[in-house]
Formats: sequence, structure tokens, C-alpha cells
Amino acid sequence: MKSKTFLYVVSIVAAFFLLAGCGEPEDPAEQNGHEENGDNGDNGDNGDNGDNGDNGDNGDNGDNGDNGDNGDNGDNGDNGDNGDNGDNGDNGHDWQPGEAVEFEVSMHEGINKIYLAPMLVIADPAADDYDLYVSHLDGPTFELGAHVQAINLGNEVSFHEVDEVPGEGYEPDGEGVANLVIGAGYRTGGEGSTGFHMSENIYALRLDRGGDDVTYAKIEVLEARAGVVTVLAYWQPDGSLDVSTLE
Repeated sequence: MKSKTFLYVVSIVAAFFLLAGCGEPEDPAEQNGHEENGDNGDNGDNGDNGDNGDNGDNGDNGDNGDNGDNGDNGDNGDNGDNGDNGDNGDNGHDWQPGEAVEFEVSMHEGINKIYLAPMLVIADPAADDYDLYVSHLDGPTFELGAHVQAINLGNEVSFHEVDEVPGEGYEPDGEGVANLVIGAGYRTGGEGSTGFHMSENIYALRLDRGGDDVTYAKIEVLEARAGVVTVLAYWQPDGSLDVSTLE
């Protein structure tokens, strides 16, 4: 009886140990004595710390606008054409009582037609209403316009000493250089390159443009050199014979 009881107890103990040994099986990793922290669990990817976001585009501070085109200061226009006085050596002169005007004729540039009222010299081969034309007939040669007559007053007095011109005795140009009232009579010799010698003759002019439009003037040729002829002139617009001038 005791032996049976002993065997019975032994059987129960053995069964207990058997049951204890059959618990849940361990992971192989546990069997290796430690867990593999699950690939250390990749410590997770601390996520991508995200992109701190794009601080946004500070936007375009806008275009400060185009300050516009400060406008075109406009075209100051064409300051007008001072008239096409042809290719003028002198753009004319305002008439002043007693004020003689000195101007130049350019033979080489063809600026050689003289208008005494505006004291203007132009380059216009077609112009035929000039008062005086400095041609190339015999060196620089003065020819009168169709409405102009002249008198050679000589050189006994200076230009400014001629206060009054004659009321009659004027003549138009004749045919040929020898019969021109002024022609080449303003010079007595010399040559163009070095300068002609001046006779210092004073010439009175009568300009008759028809009707009551009759006026008088006086001129003197001061110099002729290298294609440039310098003339001193005074025109009286009121129709009187008074041509007094101030030096």
C-alpha cells in the first residue's frame, strides 16, 4: 500500500514537471538568450522630421510697380525750321536804324545771292529775285538783280561818311563784265588765293519792286580772299535817301 502510494505521488510530480516544460515555446531569439530589440525596431524612423515646411515663399514683395515711364518729356518738337533760307551763310539780321551789317559770301559753297532787306545770303541756283548776285564771271563779280540799279560813288569818302544817296542817276547792268555797274570794280588787282586789293568804292543802290516799293541802300566790298567775299551794307526801308550809319 505504501509502495502504491509512493508511486502515485511520484507520478503526479513527474506529470507536473512535464506540464511545466510544455509551456509556450520561447522565441529562437530568446533561446539565444536575448531579444533583438526587433532590429532595434529601426528606432522607428523618427519620422522624417517632416520638412519644417517651406517657410512659404515670402511672396514676391510685389513689383514695386513700374514707376511708369516717366513719360516722354515730349518731343520738344522741332524747334521749327528757321525757314529754309537755303544754305545760308548768314541767317539774316533784324534791321536797326543806322546799323550797317557786315556779312560773308561763300563762293566755293555757292552761298552767293544777297537780299538786302533781311541782310540775307542764300545758296539757291534757281533764285532770280535776289538784289545782288556774286557770280564767277571774272573772279567774284557783282551782278545786279533785275529790279536793282546802282551808282558808283567812288572812294573819296568812307562808307560811314555817306549820309545820303542820290535821288537819280542810277543805271542797270549792261551786257558783259565791262558794262556791269559794280562787276569787278570793287577791286584793283591781286588774286583770290592771297586776297584781292580793294578799290574802297562805295555803291548806292536803288531797289524798285514796283508801285511805291522803292528803297535805297549803300554797300562796300571790304575783302575778297580764298573764295570768301565780305560786304558791308545798309538798307533804308522807309524809301528815303537817308543812309546815315554809325561806326
